[in-house]
Amino acid sequence: MFLSEHRRCQDSIISYCNELAYHGSLEPLAEENNKYPFLPYIGFTHIDGAALQIGGSLSNVIEAQTIAKWIKENEDTLTNISGKSIEETIAIITPFYQQKLTIKKELDSRFHNITVGTVH
Repeated sequence: MFLSEHRRCQDSIISYCNELAYHGSLEPLAEENNKYPFLPYIGFTHIDGAALQIGGSLSNVIEAQTIAKWIKENEDTLTNISGKSIEETIAIITPFYQQKLTIKKELDSRFHNITVGTVH
């Protein structure tokens, strides 16, 4: 039996998986609920910078600085919408352990409780 109804992700998120893995068989049924209209459900921004290899991992200081700057600039907007502290509102996930350390280093002491982790 194939369960085709999908209610967990917004359509714009599950449509990627639906096309890639399910060949359009899923029926997205999540209610639209975007509390943060200035952020896309799926998005990216290109940040110029160079990855530095440290052991078997990678780090990009410019990217880490850009992330820290974005958090500082958007803290009030994010926390006003969520009604929670910044550490309860966002988390940062990176594929690289060294980038995790670099991001933590770039976040000033006011943001030291933000969860920064790897996909592992």
